[in-house]
Amino acid sequence: MRDRGQVVLLLGPFQPVGSSKTPGVSISCPFFYETEKATFLRPQKEIHLSASDLARFCLRFVEESAELPPSVQWQEPEKQDFEKAFARVQNLILQGQIDKAVPVVFARAKCPMTAAIKARWMLEVLSAPESLHAHGYWDGEDGILGATPEVLFEINGDRLQTMALAGTLAHGEGRGEDLMRSTKDQHEHRMVVEDLRHELKSFGHVQVGETHVFELPTLWHLRTDINVELHEKPDLAPLIHRLHPTAALGVFPRLFGWRWMHELPGQEDRARFGAPFTVKFSEDRVISLVSIRNLQWMGSKILLGSGCGVIKSSTLESEWNELRRKRQSVLKILGMMP
Repeated sequence: MRDRGQVVLLLGPFQPVGSSKTPGVSISCPFFYETEKATFLRPQKEIHLSASDLARFCLRFVEESAELPPSVQWQEPEKQDFEKAFARVQNLILQGQIDKAVPVVFARAKCPMTAAIKARWMLEVLSAPESLHAHGYWDGEDGILGATPEVLFEINGDRLQTMALAGTLAHGEGRGEDLMRSTKDQHEHRMVVEDLRHELKSFGHVQVGETHVFELPTLWHLRTDINVELHEKPDLAPLIHRLHPTAALGVFPRLFGWRWMHELPGQEDRARFGAPFTVKFSEDRVISLVSIRNLQWMGSKILLGSGCGVIKSSTLESEWNELRRKRQSVLKILGMMP
């Protein structure tokens, strides 16, 4: 994980710790639909180094392996599946059950995940802008690697910071300030702000910043920073369970529940996409990422996910195009497209 210009490597084997309050560094990266089963794992070894040092190591490893770059052929998600998911969400909105939900789709590919391939992709992730949080975890045949723009929460002492990140526009399809004038994007964004404000108010005094345009390499988003002066240090497991998923990845309002999304077409093998990726460095320093903009692998099967917020004013074609643009942004980050 890249953190404040440094890279933190946590090396296994990992051992479960009894509580997220146990002293020492630990990590938790559950599946999206299984956060209640999340456990914190303690690494055997912790290494801090610069991104440039790790990049040089990866480059040397790739060169010595003499392995050619992989040729990955993507099978795009089925539009018919998304049409069904979109219709289900819109039907629930029309019934007054919800105001928003976030269906996801996956492109799929086959590729043997060799050490050299991981090193190549790590090289690309390490060169991503500081506005993106590089993260990865693998154990045996399964893993995840990417660079997310979204933070679920970050704790520094008695302060918690988070963000509402919703509303998307691709470079070349307008200007960033167009998002500030978009009624649809502003409405969707306000739902995420309200969701976070409501869930955080029991933890301390909540301060909501001004909404602004957040620029990424290929996309713009609307972003609102939120700060909380904590009453006391929260236990991490209940905090994660309380916040995940926010309205940026789940359902608004939450009273309707969100696990029904698992039944939407095309969500098979969702695994860790959108799940909380949490590293506890100390009692006073914790960061939990929303694991989007990444690749996942299970053996030789690779998944490239993207999600979109569907509200009453959403249209099928615009959301379908947004899903494609988000997947393209991941491929660009990983050096798999110009």
